[in-house]
Amino acid sequence: MILLAVGATALLFIEGAGPGVAALPVVPKQAPGSDKFWHFLAHFCVTLLLFCGGLLWRRRPRHSRRWPLATLAFAVDFAGGLTVELVQMFAGAAHGRRFEYGDLAANASGALAAVAIGVALWTIIVPPRSRRG
Repeated sequence: MILLAVGATALLFIEGAGPGVAALPVVPKQAPGSDKFWHFLAHFCVTLLLFCGGLLWRRRPRHSRRWPLATLAFAVDFAGGLTVELVQMFAGAAHGRRFEYGDLAANASGALAAVAIGVALWTIIVPPRSRRG
């Protein structure tokens, strides 16, 4: 799962530096701001893969590891999303790409939603260990 997340992040970097929709000869009609949905979805998937991959890293998943891993998965994805936006600002400028705070907010929202759903599901699926007296 972690390898899938790394691969997806690499694809986001490659796509971020390439030509945008505005560079196409015929621009497809899109609703204003509809690209934010794709930012949200991409970062949701990457963060969920990172989170689940981290939880399943060992054979016996631990209930107490969910919050540190959730924080790490969010931080890694947010850093990746920020880096992609910075790549767009510098390398993507030649192709009509630019840094947008809206994209960064959609990235962070997708990552946060993935962490929230991942932690909630993990709490339901894996019960905490009971203490032996």
